Amino acid sequence: MDPRKYNKSISLPCSCGSTDFSTPEQADDKTTITCAKCGRETTRTQLIAANKVKIDAEVKKVGKAVVADVRRELQKSLSDAFKGNRHIKFKL
Repeated sequence: MDPRKYNKSISLPCSCGSTDFSTPEQADDKTTITCAKCGRETTRTQLIAANKVKIDAEVKKVGKAVVADVRRELQKSLSDAFKGNRHIKFKL
């Protein structure tokens, strides 16, 4: 399983819908960022909090994909390990 497969980028929109922000070069979570469309000022922490539902939905979606991939790999490993044994069968 390649963990890079699950690296996701989520665009966090402003309340106006724009995802373009002007950010200072040395920005951290408490640095003020400004929406390029409406001029609203916020921090990265506040932007993340405002988009919590969107972030949680994406985390849930990726989590389901990880579980499905791990389950598939485990079934294949067990099937390969017991290959040739007529008493143990796996449904894939």
